[in-house]
This record gives sequence, structure tokens and C-alpha cells, in this order.
Amino acid sequence: MMNLINLRRGRIMELTNVTLENCTPHEIIIVIDNQEPIVIPPSGIIPRVKSVVTNLGTINCIPVVRTELGEVENMPNPKPNTIFIVSSFVAQALTHRSDVVSPDTSPSSVIRDENGVIQGIKRLQQF
Repeated sequence: MMNLINLRRGRIMELTNVTLENCTPHEIIIVIDNQEPIVIPPSGIIPRVKSVVTNLGTINCIPVVRTELGEVENMPNPKPNTIFIVSSFVAQALTHRSDVVSPDTSPSSVIRDENGVIQGIKRLQQF
């Protein structure tokens, strides 16, 4: 498996000619400076994180639960020269996979219209 970002060693590699497989239900639009937006359509594969919810009680009549994260379902196996774009939730559960990134929707990366609707992002992130 290729090593996109090795945070332990602080190295970032530039990869080219890599397939980006969008494993989210949404089109990903990446805007880099003044270039044409890069549009990555959904692949139809949507990994999900299993979770177990335990009721803890209430606070002012509002239910409070504990959510324990489990395995990731429906995640493709690594493929040569392929990076998978997944939700941030899934990416955080797959920190051991160097072929997984997610859209960076932090304030410094997200692009919103006048109504606050996300129009695109400036970069991808890895956890």
C-alpha cells in the first residue's frame, strides 16, 4: 500500500496519476487557486462505521447516550494507485490506512455560498 502521508515521520509525498475514488454519497468539488474545480463523483460505495449506543440517562429531560465505535463496513480493500475519499467519521476510524483521506471542511478549507451551503473544499485531509 502506498504511503500518502506518514505523520510519524513528518513526510508528505506528492502523488500524481493516482485514482481518487469518492466513497461518500456526495460529489466532491475541490477548488485549487484559480484552476478549474476538480469534480469527483460518488462511486456508489459508501463505507459506514458500526456503533453501539448505550443510554446514560438525561440532562434536563434531554437523552444522553454513549456511542462506542466499531468496525468499518463496506470499505474497499486497498488497490494499487488508488486513494479513497471517505467521510471524516470513517477516516478517523481508519487511521491505520494510508490510502484514506476525507474532505477538509474546516473553516480554512471549506467554500460556502451566501446561504452557508458548502460549494467545495480547498484540500483533503488525513487523520
